[in-house]
Amino acid sequence: MKHPPPVFGGFAHLDSAEPVLVAAHLFVRTFGAKHTYAAGARLKWHPIITELAHLGGCESEFRLFGGGERSEAIGAIATECVVLWESALLAARRNEDVLLLRAGVTALSSPDPVRSVRQRVTTVWSPPG
Repeated sequence: MKHPPPVFGGFAHLDSAEPVLVAAHLFVRTFGAKHTYAAGARLKWHPIITELAHLGGCESEFRLFGGGERSEAIGAIATECVVLWESALLAARRNEDVLLLRAGVTALSSPDPVRSVRQRVTTVWSPPG
């Protein structure tokens, strides 16, 4: 399956990117890849991590991770994205799944889903400091 081009140039760029931007792209790629825009659509963590790797320009999450601290950092980035989705009421964790919520369906259906998600997340998130 052909993936869209990466947005970030490797782990360092992904790790230093604005969290809202990463969350917006990851949301659209993970739920958009399912080609279902129904509230209640579910994702497991593996597809989220895999899409995060593709966003960073790696063919697989294993190349992005490299093991050890980097693996922990990728897990933290993925979790941070999901927490931002939850804060914006786009998606929510339920047991081992991440569920698409109604606001997420609306964002995915917009003419520019990344922009819609980013705007929604920005309204609930402010950078530390």
